[in-house]
Order: sequence, then structure tokens, then C-alpha cells
Amino acid sequence: MFKNISIEKTVKVMLAILFALIMSIIYFSYDASTRSYNNFVSSNSLSQQMLLMGKARYQMAVIRANINGLDGQLRVNEKPSAKYFHQTAEYIEITREEIHRWSDTEKLTLEGRELADDMTKRFDELLDIFTGALERLRRGELTTHSASIKMDELNDITMQYYAVANGIENSYIDIAKTSQERLMLVSITTGVIVILLFFIILRWFSHTFIGNIKVLINIFSKMSQGDLSMRVDNHGTNEFGQLFNEMNKMKNSLSHMISSVKNAVNTISVSASEIATGNTDLSSRTEEQASALQETVASMEQIKTTVEKNADNSREASKLALTATASAQNGENVMDSVVETMSSISESAKKIADINDIINSIANQTNILSLNAAVEAARAGEQGRGFTVVASEVRSLASRSAEAAKEINDLITHSVNKVHVGSQQVAQAGRSMSEIVTTINQVNDFMQQIALASNEQSMGINQIALAVSEMDTVTQQNAALVEESAAITANMDDEAHQLAKLVSQFKVDEEKETLSRFESTQSAEVIDTQQK
Repeated sequence: MFKNISIEKTVKVMLAILFALIMSIIYFSYDASTRSYNNFVSSNSLSQQMLLMGKARYQMAVIRANINGLDGQLRVNEKPSAKYFHQTAEYIEITREEIHRWSDTEKLTLEGRELADDMTKRFDELLDIFTGALERLRRGELTTHSASIKMDELNDITMQYYAVANGIENSYIDIAKTSQERLMLVSITTGVIVILLFFIILRWFSHTFIGNIKVLINIFSKMSQGDLSMRVDNHGTNEFGQLFNEMNKMKNSLSHMISSVKNAVNTISVSASEIATGNTDLSSRTEEQASALQETVASMEQIKTTVEKNADNSREASKLALTATASAQNGENVMDSVVETMSSISESAKKIADINDIINSIANQTNILSLNAAVEAARAGEQGRGFTVVASEVRSLASRSAEAAKEINDLITHSVNKVHVGSQQVAQAGRSMSEIVTTINQVNDFMQQIALASNEQSMGINQIALAVSEMDTVTQQNAALVEESAAITANMDDEAHQLAKLVSQFKVDEEKETLSRFESTQSAEVIDTQQK
């Protein structure tokens, strides 16, 4: 019945019912107290009005008695006291004020309002009669008044008003009684509902909480004893049902884990034995490795000596290469100077050729001028004969100058060509010298690289020798560690047996245990396959 009912919703519904009951009681209590208070206020107001009415009637009787007394004194020829007149007049005014104040108060019913207005009117009429009689008595006149009839009428109306007031008070009593009965009924009904709700809550609490807690105690008791084979039944879909479902999942997971641990312990025991055997083989191989490393150390020492000699020879060759590089660079500088000198000679020869061209041009112009002079001398006839001889000699000198300039020009051209050829050969020699210097520099770089490589090789051989020495030390340590590992493996085998005894205390389902063993076997086969 309660398995599928949510605890949270149930608690909320119960709290809502309790809240509704409490609010109902509060409402009815407040309503009853409000009605009682209003009835009390109205009854008190009505009582105050009744007291005022009684006081007014008493004062009316006093006024009437005083007037009758004054009238009696006058009838026996006695002089009334002035104080007595004044007191009676004050009573009349006080009574008038009080009756009007009473009339102005709020009346509870329309009938009461009408009776109050009628009574006020009759009070005023009687007070007017008493005031007139008092004035006549003050003047010493005997008075006769018809107040008796008015008083009787006022008494009748007053009795009617009292009857209405008594009816209102009785209605207040009836209302109070009805409120009391209603509140009593609500209280009894609420009490019955609370009692029923209490038993329902008690039954729900006993079934939902106490019963489930007992089941949980039983489950935890069995789990504490190592029994994981018990069955956790379905307890519905409420919070406890969810708790039992999660408990069942935890029990299954723990059972599966214990089964896996059992299989793992067996695997560890077998593996420990295999590790012990492997450690024995590893110990013998480690000793063989140590012997081989010692031989390797001796060989590395010989290689180290040879490499150091190669490094020394490389350094000497590098020094010779540096010397050859310096000589080649000097030869290159000399060839550069020769090239510059040949270039300067070639430039000078070109300038001489230019000057010779100028001389040849001058000779040609001189020859032309001499021809012009001879022509002019021939025109002059006998006077120009001597000038003709001079012009002929000048032309002869100009011809020889032109021939000499031509020969000089040929020699200069031949010299310039030779100088040009020599410059090209010197430039070619300079380029060859530069190539030689470049080649020697490359050889020097190679020798430096060889020397550097030899140094690095020597350092590497030293490091290798050191590493091999350290490997020898580590191998010796490994041998010791292998022996320690064998002892630790033996201890691990003992611990595995102890763990197997502890795990065997747990009782799990046979089917789940068989399934767990199958999964462990499959996993072990997969691991072996991957290792191979």
C-alpha cells in the first residue's frame, strides 16, 4: 500500500492537512472570540444605556417628589427654601442632558431607536411640566399638574424598551451558546480527525520507516558477516524503494568486486611464482651481463687512447692548414698589387697613345698649313720663293713627325695590347690564387671540423666509458635488487595466500563468481596476447 507512495509527497500532504486543521481551529476560534467580544461590547453598551435610563427615571421621581414637597409646604403656609428650588432646577437640567445623551447613543435595533425617540419626547414633555410647576411654586402659587398620566405612559414605553433590551440580551446569549456549540463541534471533529490522522501516520511510519529500517539492519548485519548472497527485494518506487535499489546495486557491485579480487589473488599467486622463477633467470643473466660489461670497459679504454691520438693529429693538421691559409692570402694580396700596377701601366699607355694622336693631328695640320703656305708663295711669285722653301721644309718636318708619331702609336698600341694580355694573365693568376685561398680555407674548415669532431668523439668515448662503468655498477646493483626482488616475491606469495583466506570469508553468488572468473580469464588471455 505504501510502497509506491513518495515519502516527500506524503509528508507534504500530512503537513497540509495539519495546517488546514490548525487554520480551521484558528479561524473558528477567532470568529467565536470576535463574536463574543462584539456581543460583550454591545451588551455592555446596552447595560450602560439601561443604567442611564434607570438613573433618569429615578431623577424624574426625585423631581416629582421635590415639587410635591414644595407644593405641600406652600399649602401649610410654610416658606420653601431657595436652596431646595435651586436643587430641583439642577435636577431638571441634569436629567434633560442625560436623557438626550442617552438618546444620541447608537441603538441596536430599529424598534429600539423608535422607542428611544418616543421616550425622549415624553421625558421632555414631563420635564417641561415640572419646570412650569417649579416656576409657579417659586412665585408662591399652588400648582396642579397632570404628570401622573404622562408618567404612566412613560413607564409603559420604558417597559417596552426594557422588553426589547431583554430580547437583545437573550439573542446575545443564544449567539454565544450557538458559537460555543459550534466551536465544540469543530473541536470534537478536529480531535477525531487528528486521532485518525495520528493512527494513519503511526501505521505509515511503522510500515515505511520502522519496517524498512529493520530490513536495512538485517542487510547490513549479513554484509558485516561477509554474506553477499542475500536477496534484496523490491520495495516500491518511493525513496526507500530507491534506497533498496541502490543497496542492491551496491551489493552486486561489491559481490562482483570480491569475486574479481578472489580471481586476482589467484592470479597474483601464480604470477608471484612465475616472477620468482624469472628473477632466478634474471640473476644469472645479470651476472653474465656484468662480465660482458667489464670486457667492454677494457675495449673502450683502448678506443679512447686511439681517439685521443687522432684528435692530436687533427689539431696539428689544423695548425698547418692555418699556416698555408696565411701564405696563400699573402700571395693573393701580392697578385692584387700586380693587377693594380698593370692596370695603372695600361692606363698610362692609353694616355700616351692619346697624346701621340694629338701630335699626329698637329703634324697633319702643319702639313696642311705648309701646303697652303706653298700655294700662297707660288701666287706671290718671286717674293714668295724664300717662303716656299721654308714651307717645303716645314712640310718635310711635318711628314717626318707624322711618320714618327705613327711608329710611336704602333709601338704604344703593341705595348697596350701586351699590357692588356699581361693584365688578363695577372687577373687570371689572381683568381686562381683566390680559388687556392678559398680551397685552403675550406681545407682549414674541414680540418677544424675534423679536430672538433675528434674532440667530441674523445669526449663521447669518455662519456661512453663512464656510462659503461656506471652500467657495470648498476648491473651489480641490479643483481642485488634481483635477489631482493626474489625475497619480496616470496613474501608477496605469502601475502597473496593470506589475502585469499581473507577474501574467502565473503559469500557471493556462485553464478556471479563463475562469471567473474570467466571475465578474468578472458582478460588475462587478452593481456598475454598483447604481450606476445
